[in-house]
Amino acid sequence: YLLIIVGSIVLLRALKYFESTYRWQFWILALAPFLPWFSNILFLSELSLLPKVDLTPSAFMISGWILSWGVFRLYLFDLVPVARRMAVDNMSDGLIIIDQKNRVVDINPGAERIMGRSGRKLIGQNVNQVLAHRPDLLKMYGQIIQATEQRSQELQINDHYYDINNSPVRDEQQHVRGRLIAIRDITIHKQAQQILQRTSKELEKKVLERTAAIRQTNSSLREEIEQRQQMEQALRESETKCRTLTETTSAAIFIYQGQKNCYVNPAAETITGYSREELLEMNFWDIIHPELQQEIKEHGLSRQRGEPVPTKQELKIKTKNGNVRWLEVNLGLVDYEGAVAVLGTAFDITERKAAEKQLIEAERLAALGRLAAALSHEINNPLQIIQSCLDLSLDFKIDPIERTEYLHEIRQQINLLKEINQRILNYASARPAPRASVSVAELLDHVMVMVRKLPIQNGVQFEMDMQPTPEIVAAPVQLTQVLLNLLINAIDSVPSKGLIRVRLRTEGEHVVVSVQNNGSSIPAEVMPHIFEPFYTTKNEGTGLGLWISHRVIQQHNGWLNVENLENEQGVRFTVTLPLDPVLEKKS
Repeated sequence: YLLIIVGSIVLLRALKYFESTYRWQFWILALAPFLPWFSNILFLSELSLLPKVDLTPSAFMISGWILSWGVFRLYLFDLVPVARRMAVDNMSDGLIIIDQKNRVVDINPGAERIMGRSGRKLIGQNVNQVLAHRPDLLKMYGQIIQATEQRSQELQINDHYYDINNSPVRDEQQHVRGRLIAIRDITIHKQAQQILQRTSKELEKKVLERTAAIRQTNSSLREEIEQRQQMEQALRESETKCRTLTETTSAAIFIYQGQKNCYVNPAAETITGYSREELLEMNFWDIIHPELQQEIKEHGLSRQRGEPVPTKQELKIKTKNGNVRWLEVNLGLVDYEGAVAVLGTAFDITERKAAEKQLIEAERLAALGRLAAALSHEINNPLQIIQSCLDLSLDFKIDPIERTEYLHEIRQQINLLKEINQRILNYASARPAPRASVSVAELLDHVMVMVRKLPIQNGVQFEMDMQPTPEIVAAPVQLTQVLLNLLINAIDSVPSKGLIRVRLRTEGEHVVVSVQNNGSSIPAEVMPHIFEPFYTTKNEGTGLGLWISHRVIQQHNGWLNVENLENEQGVRFTVTLPLDPVLEKKS
C-alpha cells in the first residue's frame, strides 16, 4: 500500500508535465493504482456494501486490466520514441508527428524554428487551426494526407525553400496511426541551382552577344570612321560659324584667365579703342573706370576661385581716347586650354544710359512743375489771409483791439510761410546729409522716448517687436525724422486708446521697419496721392511729411510702402533699407 501511495503522488506531480493530448490517458493510468487503495480503505472503514468481503484482490485485477488496456489499446508509447531527446531534438531538419485526428502530437526544435512558433503551443492543436493563416500550406497538406505512401514536395516560405516529406506511421497490422512530416531547409541548394541557371543563361547570352559583336565589327568600324569624318566636318563648320559670329557681332566678347586677357574680338577693339595686341597685354581691369577698378578686380579674381559673385552687371570703362562708356556685362566660367577662365559678353549701353538720364531729368522737371503748382497753392492761402488783414487794417476804421488781432494773424501766416520755405530748403535740397553706421533699433528707442513725451498720445498703446538687426549706413538725423513722422501720423490715425504695433526685423539683405495702426483705412482715391507734396487730409498740416519721408528713404536706396490691412483692420507703413547701400551721389 505504501508503494501505491508513493506511485499516486508521483503521478499527480507529473500531471503538469504531460502534454494536453495525453491528459485523459494520464487519468486512466492514475485510476489503475487508485482502485486497490480505495477498495482497501472502504473495507477497513466498514463502509463497503459488502462489509465482510475484501474487494482489494478484485481491484488489483481490474487495475491490471486498465493498465494493459491503456498501454496496448491506446498506443501510449507507440508515437514517441525513447531516443527522441538524443536524436530528434538535435536534428537540423524539422519533424512533426500528426495522429489520426490531424492533431499535432509532437514537434522537434527544428520544426519550431521553421514554423516560428513554440511547440508547446502547437501540440494538441488541429492542423487546420495551425495553418489557418496560410491557405496555400493548408491546401498542400490536404494533398499530402490523401497519399498512402511516402511523398515529397517542395515549398517556398518567404525567402526559404523547404522539402516536405510525408511518411505514414503504421502499426504492426500496417494500419495508419499517424503521419511523420519531415521538413528540410534546401534554400542553399535551391539558391545554388538558381545561381547555376542564371550563370548559364548569362554565359549563353554573352556568347551570343560576343558572336553578334564579332559579326558587326567590320560594319561598326566603317560606320565609326564615317561618323568621325562627319563630326570633324561639323566641328570645322561650327568653328567657322562661331568665329564668324564672334568676329562680326557688335557685342564685345573677351576671355581672361588669371589677370590677363586671353582673347578679344573686333567689337572689343571698336568699343575700347585699343588694338587686339594692346588688349592682350593688359590686365582685365585696366580699361575699367578708376571708380570701379578695385571692385571689378576683386570680383574677377573671386569668380575664378569659384566664389559667388554677380554674373551680370553694368559698369563704366575708360576708352583709349579718355571717353567714358557704359557696358552691360554678362560673365561665366569656362574651360580654356585646360584651365579655368572667365568668358564675358559686353554690350555698349552708353546711348541707353544717356536716354535714361534724359528721361530722369524730364521726370524731375515734371515733378518740379507739380511741386511749383502745389507750392503756389499752399503759399497763396496764407498770402490771401495776409492781404485781407492788411486791407481791413489800412482801408477801414476798426477798433485798435481788432487791428491788433489782424496783425497777430498776419504774423502767424508769415511764420507759416517761413516754416514751409525752411522745410523745403532743408529736405528738398539735393545736398546729401552726413551718413554713418547706425543701429535702427537704437534710433527706434530714441524716437519712442520722444513720442511718449508728446501730449497727443490720447491713451494710445504701443506694442514693440524688435529683433536683433545688423547696423546700416544711413543719415541718422533724416532717418529719425522719418520714423518720428510715421509714428505721429499713426497716433493721429487711431481712435482713443488705440493700438500701434512697431516691428523691426531682417529680411534677406534688408532691414525692415513696419508701423501698423488699428485706425481707419486709407480711401482708394487717396492712396495714389499719399506721397505727393502738399497733399494732406488733415485740417492742419503742410502735406510735406510723407513726401519728405519717401524722398529720404529713396535717397538711401530703400523704399517706403503703405497698405490697408484686411477687413479694414488698419494701415501699415513699411520702411525697407539695404544692409549695404550704395550712397546716392550728387550729380
